[in-house]
Amino acid sequence: MTAHVDECADNNGGCQQICVNTMGSYECLCKQGFFLSDNQHTCIHRSDDGMNCMNKEHGCAHICRETPKGGVACECRPGFELAKNQRDCTLTCNYGNGGCQHTCDDTDSGPVCGCHQKYALHSDSKTCIEKDEAAIESSEFNATSVADVDKRVKRRLFMETCAVNNGGCDRTCKDTATGVRCSCPVGFTLQPDGKTCKDIDECLVNNGGCDHFCRNTVGSFECSCQKGHKLLTDERSCQDIDECSFERTCDHTCINYPGSFECLCHKGYTLYGQTHCGDIDECSINNGSCEHGCVNTMGSYECLCPSGVKLHWNKKDCLEAVKCLPDAKPVPKAQLICAKTGGVDSCSLSCPSNALFVVGQYRVL
Repeated sequence: MTAHVDECADNNGGCQQICVNTMGSYECLCKQGFFLSDNQHTCIHRSDDGMNCMNKEHGCAHICRETPKGGVACECRPGFELAKNQRDCTLTCNYGNGGCQHTCDDTDSGPVCGCHQKYALHSDSKTCIEKDEAAIESSEFNATSVADVDKRVKRRLFMETCAVNNGGCDRTCKDTATGVRCSCPVGFTLQPDGKTCKDIDECLVNNGGCDHFCRNTVGSFECSCQKGHKLLTDERSCQDIDECSFERTCDHTCINYPGSFECLCHKGYTLYGQTHCGDIDECSINNGSCEHGCVNTMGSYECLCPSGVKLHWNKKDCLEAVKCLPDAKPVPKAQLICAKTGGVDSCSLSCPSNALFVVGQYRVL
């Protein structure tokens, strides 16, 4: 059985503010006054000027548009109306006839369905069922003449009417002098039989005008974008999200790519957690190649030599300090001369004419 890993224990999971561990995963959260950016790790300060559409809490049910003076304005897709709270969208009769089988009337609370003559509204408040035909005919006979009843019966027999089965129409039916005329709401097309309404798959033609993804819905369609892109206010175009424009996306250097970004670290640092840079302890690897002591510093390190020994110009090796000591005279200085020949370093010591240097001892001429 695999042990659960707490990603938040390692550098806070790469989250800028709050990391919440979950079974098999984790998620980043932001403190009050901030909202989570599209990279799901960094937090963006919520502007005092107002909400913007990049904030997932903009509250718009369908379409969010940013206003020139700051803040957002919500809009609805075709067939819907903006509710009184200016956020939600209410279905209208223009979208799928409001779900009604026969007639549809728009009210403040939404579509209200009705039925043609001799039909009653079903308990589902959408469909229409036929009334007791015998009771209706009996009522009509008592109120009108036999001739009038015969005329209605003949019209019903020889000509279609919207009062009977909605004239055979899928959606909207209108009585005309030559019979019924069927029509379809926005997002549907009338089929060759003149009765049936079929949803228009807008995505089949030029991908619905969407830059990236197009998803067909009943009576409409929706565009969406690839990861690292955002949908513009025209609800069709996609624009790359410049993650590097967000504050503290990367600790050091941020490079933006279409749909992504990359963090780079300065020399002496290494990348971890995708966005953070940590100091490299060079002394932990082969003592930093130092001959003696090694001291790590932020972004670098330095080699040290013990007392009486000085650091070589290569900043790694140590050289023994050499003195030339003639008898009973002031200590003359030995001269060290180094040169590089054919890629090889060579050094030589020279002493004054009255002194001779021998390793491990001094000899005076």
